[in-house]
Parts: sequence; C-alpha cells; structure tokens
Amino acid sequence: MRRAHVFAFEFNLALAETFAVMAVIDNVFLPVGQTLATYLPADVYANFLEVLGTYHHTNHRDVLHMRPMAAADLIFSREVSHMFNITNEDGVDEYVFDFAQENDRPVIGLVPMEHQLNLGSNAPRDVQIAAIAAIPTRSDMLSDVIGLHRLVEAYISQDMDAMRAAIALDEDADRQNPLIAYNVDVMWTQRTSEFAHEIDRLLKETTIPTTFFVTVGIGHLLHEHGNAFEVLEELGHTVNPLWQ
Repeated sequence: MRRAHVFAFEFNLALAETFAVMAVIDNVFLPVGQTLATYLPADVYANFLEVLGTYHHTNHRDVLHMRPMAAADLIFSREVSHMFNITNEDGVDEYVFDFAQENDRPVIGLVPMEHQLNLGSNAPRDVQIAAIAAIPTRSDMLSDVIGLHRLVEAYISQDMDAMRAAIALDEDADRQNPLIAYNVDVMWTQRTSEFAHEIDRLLKETTIPTTFFVTVGIGHLLHEHGNAFEVLEELGHTVNPLWQ
C-alpha cells in the first residue's frame, strides 16, 4: 500500500457522500405512489411482512417504500452488522480508503457509482421479486451467519480453497432461481469483466510508471463465474496472487 501511487475501488469512494442523495432518490426508493404492496404479488408480500416482523433493527416503514433488491440488501446488512457488532466503517474498503486519504494518494473508481447502483435497481421484475422472497427470518439468518463466519475465518487464514467451496454454485439447482442467475451473470461475471477491463486500460494507457492498489470484493478474484485474474491473463497480463 505504501508503494502505491493511486488507489482504485469498485467506484470512487471519495464521491460517495455527494452522490448519496441522488442515489437514494433514483436507486433505493420506489417511484412516488408505489410501495412493495403494489409492486409484489400478494402472497410474496404477505410472507415478506411476516419475515420483516422478525427483525428488530430495520425501519419497517422505510423498507415498504424501497425497491425490492435495495430492501433486501438493507435488511441483510443491517441485521448482520448487529449480529457481528460491525459497521461499514469496519470494512476493508474503508480501511484502504482512509489510508489513501491519510497519505494524500489519489482515489479513483473502476466504474461510475450510478452504474453499480443501476444494476440492482433496474434488475428485471422476476429478479426483484425473487430477492424479496429469498429474505430469511431472523432465526434462519442466524444460521446463515454461522456459515458467513466460516467464510470470514477462511479469508483471515488465506484458505482460498475453503473460500471457493463456500461460494461455489450448484449449477443445475441454483441457476433456476432468477436472483442467483442474475447475480452470476451480472453482479459477478459482468462486473468482474468491467473491473478487469478498466484495470487493463489503466495499465496500458497510463504513460507515467504507476503502481495501482485496487480493492474489489473477494468474489471477483475467486469465483468460477467471473475471476478478474483470469480476465487480466486473457488480456495479456502476468498475474501472481500473493497467496501463492
């Protein structure tokens, strides 16, 4: 990190606060006059209300006016943060971003923030409905968090095989779910390709010798569907993961 000249993230974290208001209006909440009650099928909405009632750290009134994928993300992130007693400020992104600011290093984004948000807010209707239907009750989420904790342990110990196994898919079963299929094709594969191609552009078009420190989600480096290292190798770069 100390040798790096420029720090890159999935999107430019330095612009996050100024972009926040527009992001909430355009990408988080449903259009005025719409609620999840009008957007979702009646049976999915009724089940969602029961699930929502099991959570205690989520503003139920706000969630009912959110786009389905935004609501699902909020519930998961907020409840998990309370279970682990962590916040976004404890994340790797914030740690690296703070380092860059403290050392007066430039910060850039690999893709525009609005593009990242649009991928979720503009997902097809069947994907949005599946995102709401997939929200577990709080007790079921506690079981999921145990698996997440194992993933964290594998990350800390650099056990890449364990991490790959934890995020592997059952192709025949999982891809039948429109949410999983969308996550694989768009949120993992497409975004990974976009990140890798932007890294390729930076390396090829930056005229002054520059070391970039790039921070992306670990899934973009390990997943069988979208692996930035593999894309970079296909683009002609030599890749040497440090854990090897």
